[in-house]
Amino acid sequence: KKLEQQLGRRLLPRSSRRIGLTAEGRRLLPRIREAVLALEGIGRQFETTEHTGTIRLGAGDTVFRYYLLDILKRFHAAYPAIRLQVTNRTSETLTRLMKEGALDLAIVSRPHGAPPDPALRPFAEMTYVFAAAEELAGQIGDFPAAMGQFPLLLPEKGTTARRILDAYCAGEGITLDPEIELESVDLLADLARAGLGAAYVPEQCAQPFFKTGELHILPDVRLSHALMLYLPEAALIPPCARLFVHALIRE
Repeated sequence: KKLEQQLGRRLLPRSSRRIGLTAEGRRLLPRIREAVLALEGIGRQFETTEHTGTIRLGAGDTVFRYYLLDILKRFHAAYPAIRLQVTNRTSETLTRLMKEGALDLAIVSRPHGAPPDPALRPFAEMTYVFAAAEELAGQIGDFPAAMGQFPLLLPEKGTTARRILDAYCAGEGITLDPEIELESVDLLADLARAGLGAAYVPEQCAQPFFKTGELHILPDVRLSHALMLYLPEAALIPPCARLFVHALIRE
């Protein structure tokens, strides 16, 4: 019907007894058949190319380790011909690389207090907690009010996690004087296990040590921030990268 409206010609006779073609429809049929076959060929071409190629993926170290590693393993097993080119940088750097067109996809943390961005799609949530070895955890009474009285092992300033913690402490009237500041949350957890202080780390990072009793979670501080999938315009995403987006969404 739409084709008839575009052409201004009747292609099918309207009859309750039979379906056929008008004279105009019979003349157009070979061209229409060619067009349909051409579209089917294009579809098959995309089906082939989406299973090959390179995905330029960016994320931070913690995201790769605790959110993406298993997904990447399963994706590579399902599509071994797709090459994964991985970039490990901060969210600020990844955002810049996306805008420059140097990456196809990135997992970033939206800056604290930043307005919504239509290019960012929620992917997961990262929750940070304070964790300490048993001896130190037993000495901490009124937490977080007493936070400033104990050695603190914190992420470096400028990271999303640190900005959120700083904002929380400012609202509670707590002054932070960290003993150690590091980029690696895994190293912070290791230092906490050694009894050097209370580490502010992702819950997933400390979870294995909660089970073994090497670390104990300190009460009343659980701060979360959203991890966002940075998606460029759909038309700019390679077919193989769209496959990876579907894998992430299914998770």
